[in-house]
Amino acid sequence: MAIFSHTQQQMQVNTNIEVNNSSRLGNTFNRGNSDVFKTNASTDYFIKVQGDLLDELGRFIFLGSILNNNGKTDADVRPRIDKARAALHQMKSI
Repeated sequence: MAIFSHTQQQMQVNTNIEVNNSSRLGNTFNRGNSDVFKTNASTDYFIKVQGDLLDELGRFIFLGSILNNNGKTDADVRPRIDKARAALHQMKSI
């Protein structure tokens, strides 16, 4: 599940709502499988679930694209360009 928020307060409130709704419906929140990915945000705040801090991710892979903390996909653009260049080079040989 992904929770999107513009502020730390919104993220904490939304996370608490999800945890409470999950437990009310009989589901458990697995803290071991839960992480936080911040883009273009300061790292001076942390998201807590039931008193425990969630781990922060440095990058996130979504639909094959690698997102960095700065919100850019620079990490996977260069390999894609290199693959396209290699494919084009092979086509010229034919």
